Amino acid sequence: MPQEIWQKHLSAKQPVCFKAIPGLRLDLRSCSLLDSASSSHLYVSVNDERLALGHVTAAKPFCQLRFSSFGSDATFTCDGALLLSGVILDDPFAGFIGTSSASSGTPPAKRLRTEAPEPVDKAPAAKPGAKPAAKPAAKPAAEAPKQSPKDVMKEKPMELKVKEVKKDGKPEKAVTQRTLPSGLRYEVLQRGTGPQAQAGKKVKVRYEGRLGSNGKRFDKGVIDFRLGMGEVIQGWDEGVKGMLRGEKRRLLVPAKLGYGRSGAPPAIPPNANLVFEVELLS
Repeated sequence: MPQEIWQKHLSAKQPVCFKAIPGLRLDLRSCSLLDSASSSHLYVSVNDERLALGHVTAAKPFCQLRFSSFGSDATFTCDGALLLSGVILDDPFAGFIGTSSASSGTPPAKRLRTEAPEPVDKAPAAKPGAKPAAKPAAKPAAEAPKQSPKDVMKEKPMELKVKEVKKDGKPEKAVTQRTLPSGLRYEVLQRGTGPQAQAGKKVKVRYEGRLGSNGKRFDKGVIDFRLGMGEVIQGWDEGVKGMLRGEKRRLLVPAKLGYGRSGAPPAIPPNANLVFEVELLS
């Protein structure tokens, strides 16, 4: 769907709830003070977690925000009077959020079709993030874009607790879902024990990559690379950083942090959103 403007008045006595809509997400962009003689804090509650989003005063009555609701109801509260502004957008990764690990061999349900993996040059992911992940030894054809997210809110990226879907009749333990300022999202599917992946250090990762549009697997394997040195796509440099040995994550990589307009033909089309499940081996 095209962008749909979302605006709500919020007060201490009247909270606002955004109900989760399958396939869509709310991107909250700003809040404005309605009563210039006071100040107000803005909070959001998601899955029983209450987080501070922003603070406005008479001297600073407008605050830019970076918050997205992914597949969960979000309740906004404040201690003053605010106008919330945002947009409702399609969520290209809706079929992957909260699904069980793709290591089971089946891509996330419903909107994703099951397809046998096509043989691809061991390069699309031999440097799976490698720009352009075409040949392990070849120099990347397209340089990953430099990260330059707008520092709209000087707070730590938000962490939301979400429940994993049931697998084999037993509920999976909760995982952490996180959204970084660049737009990268990831879920922790299995916690590790350490040591931690650090920028500039060599890491070994087992991975599987799928197209966000249809769940089709385009590559899998194990690779070594130096983290944060541009040897892989930007989504990998950001998403692997901080992992502990043995940890598994699902990286939801928007096209701008992957292969961008060029793609990595024939496996990855232009402007493709990508989903990687990665495990830090060392």
